[in-house]
Amino acid sequence: MKNILTTAVLILIGGLMTAQTNYNSEKESETKKWTWSHSNLGNGISLNYFFEKDQTYEVTFWVKTSSNVSKPNKKVLQSSINIRTASNVAYNEFEYTLPEFSEYSEVVWSQKAGEKFNQWQQKKIYFTPKYNNLQLWLFPLMTANANDNGGARLEMEVDKIIIRKSSGKHVGLSSL
Repeated sequence: MKNILTTAVLILIGGLMTAQTNYNSEKESETKKWTWSHSNLGNGISLNYFFEKDQTYEVTFWVKTSSNVSKPNKKVLQSSINIRTASNVAYNEFEYTLPEFSEYSEVVWSQKAGEKFNQWQQKKIYFTPKYNNLQLWLFPLMTANANDNGGARLEMEVDKIIIRKSSGKHVGLSSL
């Protein structure tokens, strides 16, 4: 009986150790997600992933931006689409206010929405965080007042997000 209990405990500990080491190997999200922003309001996409300080990560995803108006003006096109790391950040879906990021949150990538507006692009980003963080946030940000800009809203679609540890030190972004 004692040997059975010892074996069960060892299997349980081994399973926990394997689960912890495999937790961060790769995360993939293949569900297309849609977000929006206007007048400093909006929503975003959050993925749980442990970003370890000084470890390089490869983040690959498809992204497309658009507007709900047929001819968005310059203020709308100057809006940005963004990726940040953060920890313990929550989004209140009933207030439509973007989360407040702490000083330990880090910008992974940002691009003006007007660049190649309304075309699917695959992006590959290499990122080496300065802080440990537990989430990846993807969101558009339109600070321009929608009422002053024809009721415009910035929209962003994201698909096939893949996060993995990178084998080497890379810098920057590539459009595939």
